[in-house]
Amino acid sequence: MAKKRVTPTRTSRRRPKQRPTREPTRSSAGRDTRFAVVALPTRAIALKPRDIGQAGKAGASFPRAAMQWSYIVRNRRRWSGRESLVREQAARAQTLLREEFDIGPAELSELAKSRVAQVVIPYQDEEIGWELRVFPWEFVLSVATRELRRGEPLTILRQLARVGSTSRPASRSPRSILYVESAPGPLAQEYSFDSERALVQATILSETVSWHELKNPTRQQLRKEIVRLEPDLV
Repeated sequence: MAKKRVTPTRTSRRRPKQRPTREPTRSSAGRDTRFAVVALPTRAIALKPRDIGQAGKAGASFPRAAMQWSYIVRNRRRWSGRESLVREQAARAQTLLREEFDIGPAELSELAKSRVAQVVIPYQDEEIGWELRVFPWEFVLSVATRELRRGEPLTILRQLARVGSTSRPASRSPRSILYVESAPGPLAQEYSFDSERALVQATILSETVSWHELKNPTRQQLRKEIVRLEPDLV
């Protein structure tokens, strides 16, 4: 008995739909908002890492540097009193800014002359760009411009640029500061904030800046003092 020949059926294959490529979001000024900037009174200096991977994410070098510099600042008591070590940290900071963000002597000179700058950090999610948030910009930018400033203060502010927010560069250095120290109960016995206070004062305080302190305030007390003093920086 002859067997019936079966013709195999052809199955159609559909090409997977390609997802549309998302264009990088841009500010009203045309700036790519995926990257942080140092906003000066005159212009903004982009902090675009050289080691950029897919979707605008930084490579492994800067996240590693962010953790290293955070450790250095936390342990500054070991080296802050030795001038040779301070100069060494300044040279390391300049090298990092040049190699990671292409910020060279011209940009550092402009930053030193500005007397005030604001680091604008974009925020989308906790897992995205965390290295920009933990990096000690205040210390690194200050120490990198230390010799260029020749004793003049440099105030570094931060802004977390959330989606839909607008950034405004700082126009001048702060003239009044409200230093708030909160260590209620047993925390005051376990921790000392003397080094943090001294670091802020050494970085910002000058003859033209009025300094006010408030320790362990309630929410109402803090609100009352802010209304009364109208400080430029808290």
